[in-house]
Amino acid sequence: MFHNETRMLISADGTEIYANAVGDPSKQAIVFIHGFAWSYMAFDDIFDDPQWTSRLYLVRYDHRAHGRSGKPVGEEAWESKRLAEDFDAVVKGFKVKKPFVVGWSMGSLHLIDILSFHPIDDLAGIINIAGATHIPETTLSTLATPLTNRCVYQLVGAPTIEEFQEGAIDFINGCCPTLTYEVKQQCLGNIMTSSRKALMCAASRKHNHEVFYEAGKTELACLYIYGDKDELILAREVLGYYKGWRNFRSEEVQGGSHLPWSKTNEKAAVMFNEKVLGWIDGIMGVGKNVDGKM
Repeated sequence: MFHNETRMLISADGTEIYANAVGDPSKQAIVFIHGFAWSYMAFDDIFDDPQWTSRLYLVRYDHRAHGRSGKPVGEEAWESKRLAEDFDAVVKGFKVKKPFVVGWSMGSLHLIDILSFHPIDDLAGIINIAGATHIPETTLSTLATPLTNRCVYQLVGAPTIEEFQEGAIDFINGCCPTLTYEVKQQCLGNIMTSSRKALMCAASRKHNHEVFYEAGKTELACLYIYGDKDELILAREVLGYYKGWRNFRSEEVQGGSHLPWSKTNEKAAVMFNEKVLGWIDGIMGVGKNVDGKM
């Protein structure tokens, strides 16, 4: 039975986590984790698309420091296990079993937090959309464009309001230059209601990067997908970190921005959907992605 449910869930440390689920709970679940300074509205074009909702049970949440979720500061609030516990609160809240997990942009780092505290068999597979792989090795200084580095600094540390405003606007335009005015205003609202201290914690936290390499030795299915017009991340550089992964596939979306699923670029969005849903179908059908490529 199809439903659309939004809930405020509570993570293990008491942080509120705002989450949404759309579709038929009896279908294969897939959990989406958004990137830096956004909220789960980043995935609206996917959650409003019958091509997705008819095939999968879609779940998304505002991770801590973002959107309508809690915005804790301090080292304890940003230990790797806290990010995994946020995920746990969401999957338990919606009674999800063995989901695919999607991390977009900086949200992709949560994949390692989750894998640090879950056995591989708890996940059906992982999808990294235009994101880094793990910290501290894949950092802003090594994989982000100069535009990204400038904007992140302006968002978390700019000394003047003018620099902060400039960074916010340039960051949103860099994510996807064709976003509608209304969506850009939503993004600006997300930035304005976030704590700069909490955003700094999100951008500078640590986790066990060895888990990334250990996961690559298993049969865990992993898809890395990015747009060839991405202005924020050096996506092709990220591919080198996946060398040696056993069950890995990469895909490039021609004309795609940092939001390659955005329907403001219909051609790129169609290609993105075909590639991701096709990969998921392959994993669900045979249980193993044997035709991986880099």
